[in-house]
Amino acid sequence: MSDEKLAIEVDAEGIPLDKGLRAVVLRIRTFYFRDTTDLRIKLRRLVRRHLPHLFPVSDQEVDRLELRRRRRRHRRRLMLQHPDPAYVPPEEVIGPVVDALIESMVATGRLLRTPAGVNSDDGTPSWNYAFPSPRRTEKTPVARAANWKAAVDGIVRRVSEDETVQERARKLFLQARNLYGSHPVETKLGRGVLVPQGFELTLDGPAITSAILFTDAPGGVQVRTGRNVSVTWDGVLPVLGVGKGFRSNAKLARKLASERLSPRSSDVRAISDISHELWKASKYFKGRKQLVSEILGEDLDALRWRKFLKAIQRSNFLRFMIGSHVFKMLDPEARRAALRNPFATFSTYAWFRCTDEETARRRRQASESYPFMTGSLAQIEEKIDGGAPLADTVADLVGMTSAQLRSLGTLHWQRLGRVIHDLDFTAKDFRGVPPERMPRTKKDWAVHMGKLAGFRRLMTPELAGLFNKAASNDPEGYTALLKKDLAHALYSTAGDLLPLMTGRLRMRPEADWQARMAVISMIGGESFGLKRLRRFNEQWHAGTLRRTAVLQARRRKAFNGFSAKWRPLIDGEFVSENGKLRFLVDEDELVAEGQFMHHCVGSYVGNCVSGHSHIAVVEGSRGGRSTAEFVISDSGLHLQQHHTYYDREPPEDCVGVVADFLEAHAARNFQIVAGEGGRSGYGVSVEADEEIVAELREIFSDCVPSAVLALDKEQWAEIMSRFELQAIEAGYDDEHGYY
Repeated sequence: MSDEKLAIEVDAEGIPLDKGLRAVVLRIRTFYFRDTTDLRIKLRRLVRRHLPHLFPVSDQEVDRLELRRRRRRHRRRLMLQHPDPAYVPPEEVIGPVVDALIESMVATGRLLRTPAGVNSDDGTPSWNYAFPSPRRTEKTPVARAANWKAAVDGIVRRVSEDETVQERARKLFLQARNLYGSHPVETKLGRGVLVPQGFELTLDGPAITSAILFTDAPGGVQVRTGRNVSVTWDGVLPVLGVGKGFRSNAKLARKLASERLSPRSSDVRAISDISHELWKASKYFKGRKQLVSEILGEDLDALRWRKFLKAIQRSNFLRFMIGSHVFKMLDPEARRAALRNPFATFSTYAWFRCTDEETARRRRQASESYPFMTGSLAQIEEKIDGGAPLADTVADLVGMTSAQLRSLGTLHWQRLGRVIHDLDFTAKDFRGVPPERMPRTKKDWAVHMGKLAGFRRLMTPELAGLFNKAASNDPEGYTALLKKDLAHALYSTAGDLLPLMTGRLRMRPEADWQARMAVISMIGGESFGLKRLRRFNEQWHAGTLRRTAVLQARRRKAFNGFSAKWRPLIDGEFVSENGKLRFLVDEDELVAEGQFMHHCVGSYVGNCVSGHSHIAVVEGSRGGRSTAEFVISDSGLHLQQHHTYYDREPPEDCVGVVADFLEAHAARNFQIVAGEGGRSGYGVSVEADEEIVAELREIFSDCVPSAVLALDKEQWAEIMSRFELQAIEAGYDDEHGYY
């Protein structure tokens, strides 16, 4: 292609006139991206999908796209035939199109671009992108009423040209639409919401044959079903009466109890089922053409009948209408108390709507005093209901001091948002944090709930308290240090120093929980100072290449040439338009990769043998090279870390390969499979002679304090014994090596 930039023709709204590019611009708004790299990767995928003639698709990609097309039939049929089979380098074709799209969207105001500094690799400017927020003019009630009147007039004009018939059709149509939905009602049981489940058409107008009744009462929301519903009309507005014969529906009540307490929640099963039944019941006009003609006083031909029938039937967000009416029906005080729990359900509401007024008052008072604890108050129900001192009870439950509790004040999840949704106040997250340093702003909580929480939860309460106290001085500094692989450096050091602690050299370089805690306590010291830990981490990473080679040779000699092996995440290479990806399968490849890339991946043998981690070599289509670690967890497969030479940020083409791999295997369920030297080799060990001990002290002298290396087996045993009880309480498994 020429060096001239592509020019994209756009319409008055800034949308490209080309059909394929138009689809790309409209679709990109559904994605989230942070910087230039993310935006370009997502645009490249969309350009390839909607402009397939620009870039030939491999047979593997054709099969994947065809499978996706079969699964998602609502999408457009993908064009898999290409007029020009000649190969064209992807960047030469797609790159200019992506650049032109970005410039076009920025120029027309459909995309906002702000500078974000300069790339450290090539010195080019870096940008952040965002979409402008839509600013729609809110319609006034008068305007909405006028629109509705115009819509109804259009419907009745299509029914008949006779004004008398039109008036009857308008009345019948409005009666049907007003009756269809949910209705707040007053019953002998109190305030309620009635949802029709069956309709009938009579000469007097529509009627209800069956319904579901929600009522609010002490003890929570009651759900009843029945048929005794009377309908009278005030013009076109229904006046409903609920008679006797409504019986409790235990099945629906159980389903409702587990649903989110929200007027607009889409995650509702019971209300969704009820709204679906109501939608099906809206078809009661079907097959009643003769009766409708009799009501209107004019025979309707087939075309006019179909138009009128289509106008009556609707399915506009019924579950939101029902959920909103039920939500408004609830007792305001109990509802307010329940909603202090971010995951409140109707069962939560029932806990605060208990039958005894004094008990309900105490529970609401507890929620008001400690709103952040609302979701856990049921654990101390007996003490709350019994009138025990609340401050001491809550302090015992969450493991905080009274001063810490007071410092939290009126902490509320609605002020801090999702940042504290995963917070477990009964864990060790606040142990040792001075009251004056407790997190207060949303930013403080985001840092507190980041890598700091994950690291301290793997420690004993004693060590977590010391770490919390130190990290509260500079949470961002400790978070940045943990991002530089401090946890792996500590755990790997514990596994390598086992001969010093136990006098035995293990085949699998992974330490027991007690040994890990002992090493962390000795390296962290009494203060867990940031400078101390940063110095250890930097020196450990600086010497990891030499150290890994020595340790590998020592284990191989001790275990008759044994080399750990494991199964790759996928067989063969993964190839995409951005490059290719290959998984390493044994200890030799892992160590060689670390030496070639000048980073610490060679020390990840234990992680790979366990089956949790998988290391891949990534080669980009434009010459980039990097190393990526993928981790299998309960939530699925995710990227743990991704670096190029000397632990620098990976190039763009390598980032694209990893993104393509994760997208291609998003639906696959990977299983954890231990390799050779995994669980079976965990307890295999040989005696460590003086030569091994001396060699360990020499190769770790650059990062581990000399006082720690000078400890003998008895001293190490005394230190580890401090953690024996904590290991038992944590559920440590000696056979499999985890807790």
